[in-house]
Amino acid sequence: MTSCTGEDCITCYNDREEFIANCPCNDYCPNDCPCPGFDCDLLPPHPCEDPESNPVAVMCADLAQSELDTCAENCFVDEKCLRQCYVRMEMAIKNCPCGEHCLDGCPCPDFNCNLHTTTTTVMFPTTTRTTTTATTSTTTTTTTTTWSGKNDTIFVINTFYDPPQNPPVLIHVTGNVNKPIELNGDAFTYDKGTEAYRSCSFTQNGIMYIAGGVYPYRRQISIIEQCRLRNIGELSDDFEMGACNNFMSANNEEYALLCFGYGSSGGCARFDGQSIVSAQTAYKPHYGTSLGNWQNIPVAAGGSYDSVENLENDRRMKNNLKEDFKQYSFDTVYHDLYMFGGMYGRIDTSTAILKYDGWTFTEVGQLLDHRYGHRSVVKDNIVYLVGGYREWPNGGYR
Repeated sequence: MTSCTGEDCITCYNDREEFIANCPCNDYCPNDCPCPGFDCDLLPPHPCEDPESNPVAVMCADLAQSELDTCAENCFVDEKCLRQCYVRMEMAIKNCPCGEHCLDGCPCPDFNCNLHTTTTTVMFPTTTRTTTTATTSTTTTTTTTTWSGKNDTIFVINTFYDPPQNPPVLIHVTGNVNKPIELNGDAFTYDKGTEAYRSCSFTQNGIMYIAGGVYPYRRQISIIEQCRLRNIGELSDDFEMGACNNFMSANNEEYALLCFGYGSSGGCARFDGQSIVSAQTAYKPHYGTSLGNWQNIPVAAGGSYDSVENLENDRRMKNNLKEDFKQYSFDTVYHDLYMFGGMYGRIDTSTAILKYDGWTFTEVGQLLDHRYGHRSVVKDNIVYLVGGYREWPNGGYR
């Protein structure tokens, strides 16, 4: 048009407007390619036609996954914290090139497309979490870890014998034991009305609780505070050798379920840190077992009866466990629920590692030895088994 004169300029202009009208997303091709009056093969491929071949989109997704892994490790097995990690990862993916909030690729409003592939960004916060495992008839294993990435110890509290003869210990993940435990020169103490034997434990909002136990502690509810076990009140009913675990409500508020205490007939109680009320009831008592957390759904398995139950929607699952199976441990690695060891009846013990899939249990491995009455704890996606008994070759136990 710079060289045209007179009516030629008008013709050039009209041709230009006609060409533009035939282009994708314009008058004659409003819905993008293919277009009736334009060869779309002349255009370079859309940057999000194949997101997996878009290097910036791939980099962004990798960063989000890496930060999720770090976030989840910092959360340990805190369901609320883990849920926040996944929500933030989903948001990060949506902000990536070709994501929901950047459909056409770079530039993106909420992601820096100029990041070099070796640059790391912080998408999720680091977190400090405390966790406890449940208890059995033989030991109470309680673990506390400040997740800075440098703490490799497991706190074990066991009052199978009188506390002075069996003090708490710190066990390093390599197996080294540190005892006695002291804080500012003061040894760990048990306040009046506290015990660990035949209790169960859980962590809620960063506070470690121990509930129930043997007579006269069957109604205790205590917390581990500094270097002491302190009684903070009483349960409404006796709770001996029960199972408990912490869960997240629909309002993102933590609550614990305390279930299957001796003589409870399958009943559960719900504790939110302030009050305790009756909750759902299982079909069977499940006495002498653990309470699993599968994707924030409480799972009960075994006990004196042959039953596997989903307590959230009152469903009985397919049971492939042997009859009278108990004294195993449950642990959640991310959202996967695993069962370790256990005992069948009064004689047979198990070496199996089982994984729950929402319907049944599948064997995925074997322990090095038979074990029951133990507890387990997770660190860096590695499960550590602590305490309990194992079968001797001559039929005895230790």
